[in-house]
Amino acid sequence: MSIGKTLLVIEDDADNREAVAQVLREAGHEVLSAATGRDGLKILHGGARPDLILLDFWLPDMTGHAFLEAKARWPGGLDSPVLLVTGDDAWIDEQRDLEQLGVVGLLAKPLEAPELLRAVARDYLVPTLLAPKDLPGDDEELATRAAAGLGKQARRFADLLIRASEILAHGSEVEQALRELLRLIVPGLADWCVVERIDGGRASALAFSHSDLELDQKLRALLSRDGRLLRGVEEVMKKGVGELHDEISDDQVPSLAVEPGDCAVLRELGLGSVLIVPVIARRRVFGCMIWASRAPRRYGVRHLETATDLGHRVGLTLDNDQLLKASQRAVRAREELLAIVSHDLRTPLSAIATTASNLLRATSDDGVQREAAVILSNSRRMDRMIRDLLDFSQLEAGSLRVELRRENLAQLIRHAIESARPMAARHRLVVEVTEDSKDLEVLCDRERIFQVMSNLVGNAVKYTEAQGRIKVRLSRMPAEALVSVMDSGRGIAQHELPALFDRYFQGQNRPVLHGANGAGLGLYIARGLVEAHGGRMWAESTPEEGSTFSFTLPPCEQPQQAVGPAAARPILLVDDDLAFRRELKEILQEHGYCVETADNGWQAWAHLQANPAPALILLDLMMPVMDGWELHAALKSHPELCVVPIVVLSCFDRYRIEPSLDDIQGYIEKPIRTAQLMNIVGQHVSRAERSILPPAPRRAASELLP
Repeated sequence: MSIGKTLLVIEDDADNREAVAQVLREAGHEVLSAATGRDGLKILHGGARPDLILLDFWLPDMTGHAFLEAKARWPGGLDSPVLLVTGDDAWIDEQRDLEQLGVVGLLAKPLEAPELLRAVARDYLVPTLLAPKDLPGDDEELATRAAAGLGKQARRFADLLIRASEILAHGSEVEQALRELLRLIVPGLADWCVVERIDGGRASALAFSHSDLELDQKLRALLSRDGRLLRGVEEVMKKGVGELHDEISDDQVPSLAVEPGDCAVLRELGLGSVLIVPVIARRRVFGCMIWASRAPRRYGVRHLETATDLGHRVGLTLDNDQLLKASQRAVRAREELLAIVSHDLRTPLSAIATTASNLLRATSDDGVQREAAVILSNSRRMDRMIRDLLDFSQLEAGSLRVELRRENLAQLIRHAIESARPMAARHRLVVEVTEDSKDLEVLCDRERIFQVMSNLVGNAVKYTEAQGRIKVRLSRMPAEALVSVMDSGRGIAQHELPALFDRYFQGQNRPVLHGANGAGLGLYIARGLVEAHGGRMWAESTPEEGSTFSFTLPPCEQPQQAVGPAAARPILLVDDDLAFRRELKEILQEHGYCVETADNGWQAWAHLQANPAPALILLDLMMPVMDGWELHAALKSHPELCVVPIVVLSCFDRYRIEPSLDDIQGYIEKPIRTAQLMNIVGQHVSRAERSILPPAPRRAASELLP
């Protein structure tokens, strides 16, 4: 939900009207527009109730004063405050009743974007500006209008808290999320705002913002010292209760200053009214939040309640951040311990395996050879267990890394099969290999794919009866390489297939014919390794007929002729998380891709209707207005957009959402791995569709204003 306002812009100059509308829309507001006074009245009479009207005083069909009088005669016409926009203020002294007609301010042409946004961001409560004697109707009507204005203010406070929660919940970096939060408060609710963390008696600014850029630098300098910004902070933190200073005179500033030399700077920053609230969570005080305004009596009880609620939400965010960092430290410590233990265990295991191998070659005694073979088999099994333990830990922590190199996939598969043949031969199994494309090259980590193949072939051996067959097939798909391992065993029950790749899955209905009883951990690791390459893995089975385990890998791109930037088609990124969108866009642009973004499905659909089809759509599922499933359905019903490849970005388990999105071209689980992202994107966006030169920067909205 957005905290933006609904605005009506009435301006006869088309260029000015569109420039102002664009600035306001980019700031998150909904904009209605009209070219004449009559068109503006039609919009109001049609039921629109804008939060604010920007009215050009000199219109082609009527003056601004005539518009205001006509607006006031309509029921509810005074509910929407008006900002007058004009380049000639000579008429103001002759218009004594403008305030009674709902005018709350004046903007002079030519407009400047910062001034416009600050004016629009303020909370205007019209009934408090009007005297009862100047309003039509009785006291009851006045009370009704005042209540409506207060209700609107309450809704804005509620929207502020909702949007603040979204920012704090989705922000990957706490300080970045706090800076984004302060942009909701400044300049609409405060001239400046600060979030301070107090740790061991030392204060440090986590985030701050001032509506004036020059004063923002002075605020930064004041916060850079080792100390608190205002004297009232200690009492607020001690009691855990916020303070409201609704009107601060010039003589009272020294009582709030920590150092006498701060008074001049605080006066310049603006201290007409101040809110100080604790940043607190789970009975632990992390610091404080300060709102300040130049205007006396700017804040009341409702503002204090809202600021206190925000302080509590910021406190929860800081507390969760500390818990997350503690958890990350524990994960790192676990990985370091496992690395040390695995190194210390592999050294004696290697010595044991070497000794057993030497015994097998040096002796002809059957008994000694059998014992040496058992020792060698168990040492190798222990080595695999240690490797699996490390892989499992890295997969769980999201730190698994693969080293991608150009490899001939057919040669790699043959090497893995040859290593597995002796094990299959011992159990009288036949292994067949079919290669539809012998020259297929992929980007992969050779050792990791060898590990995946060994896992799948070993899994097939365990569940295939003697004299059965294991078939391995390599084929080329339109945008990926496909490897399938098929066995002639008894198959897997259909109800077990969805859980087959779970970490601790134990099969109930599959008799283990050769080797130890299997679990889902090996398949879980194999799938994680494939997905780290940008591929996918799945299983299919028919009871009593066998099972097929398949995985894909991205093929290497074929050489293509370079083309100019005009041939580039963009990638459309659709995700409601602002920080995630920015990060992903930067990564893709660094790799030469042109990227457009949308924050929900409806915005993406509107963009696609008005622009050429993109090369690829990266699609989140959980979004407001129109979610990913709805956008996917709309795209597939469109005759031209249905062919655009779609890759889903989601925190959901892909194997639980794929039945509802069975025709998507890829899936990336959040948090994303850059290597996996680039591999999947590279499958669907060829070099000819990349920008040879970086895309030209968009013109800032402020540059469009006259």
